[in-house]
Amino acid sequence: MKNAVKVIVLVFATALVLGLSACNRSDDTPAPAPPPVPTATPAPTPTPAPADPGPQAQEPDPGFVMPTTPITLTFWWWGGDARNSAVERAVDIFMDRYPNVTIEIQPTTAAFADATEAMLTRVAAGTEADINQVNFNWVHLWGRGENVFADLRNFDHIIDFSQFSQSDIDSMTLNDGQIAGLPHGMNARMLLTSRVFLEEYGLTEMPTDFEEFIALAERISANNATVDAGNNRYVHVPFSNLDIDHFLLTMLYSTTGKEPVANRRWNYTADEVERVLNLLLRFDAAGGQPSFENHDTVNSRNNAVWTGGRAASSFQWINAPHVDAGTYGGGDRVGEMVLFPFPQPGGNVVGAARASLAHAISKNSAHPEVAAYFLNFFYTDPEAIRAVGPELGVPGARDAFAIVSSEGMINELQAQGIELLNRLPVAFMTVYWEDATLRNPRYAIYDELRTERITAREAAERMVREQQDALDNIYR
Repeated sequence: MKNAVKVIVLVFATALVLGLSACNRSDDTPAPAPPPVPTATPAPTPTPAPADPGPQAQEPDPGFVMPTTPITLTFWWWGGDARNSAVERAVDIFMDRYPNVTIEIQPTTAAFADATEAMLTRVAAGTEADINQVNFNWVHLWGRGENVFADLRNFDHIIDFSQFSQSDIDSMTLNDGQIAGLPHGMNARMLLTSRVFLEEYGLTEMPTDFEEFIALAERISANNATVDAGNNRYVHVPFSNLDIDHFLLTMLYSTTGKEPVANRRWNYTADEVERVLNLLLRFDAAGGQPSFENHDTVNSRNNAVWTGGRAASSFQWINAPHVDAGTYGGGDRVGEMVLFPFPQPGGNVVGAARASLAHAISKNSAHPEVAAYFLNFFYTDPEAIRAVGPELGVPGARDAFAIVSSEGMINELQAQGIELLNRLPVAFMTVYWEDATLRNPRYAIYDELRTERITAREAAERMVREQQDALDNIYR
């Protein structure tokens, strides 16, 4: 079976590399077909309140004895300089405590799409690190139903699974019950918004209804020029096509109450997709965001619209909103930024949540128990928790959340995001949505739709057809 899994991953790697080369705009954070999530059901609380105000370091089961012989582990992750420094601090603490263990770090600052491609290639070749930071859908899709990483249930004598909510563990559990990774926390998108910008239009909060959102877009863009010469204003600015893609996902969830994929079948009709695409076209026509002609210069948090403070909001992840807020209006206006839920075009949910990231152990590791011991340390040891802080986002593990929240490590924007995620009806994001095999055809459709080369009906029919074709290719 192991060889069969490797063949599957190699085939999938080839498909993903081709897909990634066709689209390089994704700059994000970043189950085989998991059991369908009940629609329009609030996601369980992603960051449980601590049961014990005084977390202690987790000790391994007496059945596991930490080796004293020299051991070398490798640890791969993606992220920026702040994340790298935080993770390295935790690694150094572990090596100081266990001097016989050397952890060779393999961080990358590559864009998410490039990191994905590199990791998938290594997994296909069986050369991945002992410990790997992974995106939530990798563990479910790369093996087409088979776990390409180690089953963490084999280390339940080492890993304290009681630290994690059942819903968090479920997000990393395959259909056959294998646990492929430890989830760091849950994440969702909300509108990161300038309170001062809204006040210019007599508002203290974002509209909760999408029709009112369109009306606000018209007010803000009333004096905009066809070509943005640096003065246009918008109610929203996307940082990439990925942001527009999440607009679509949220609107489909909201208007239908359904998962995009059910039992490996595309779950939306052409009529349902057309309705949402027409709403997006109306939003564009109202000047809600930069036009397609102006969009090529708006592809990161450092775009001129955002850094110039010329947009009221951007639809971004809540785990580290301060990073995006830090470039708004020149970088000194974080204090005016707040989070609001996405304005609903329907009445079902206001967003889609997923595991922010996870950590997995290689099936090929020569020291899987020591790797599991390090992961347990990384997630539960107070000294390691303080070293990492919220640099990977808000942690969901019980003691980690207790420490970072009680010691003031979570900033105000992150706290707002947690409150919204816990309070509002949010669905669990399908693992397929961020898969490049499905995503890249949607990007091409958006571009043609926004440049009026196809109608909303043509785009909807094509999306239904091409999304099903992509699903068939994944599981062929």
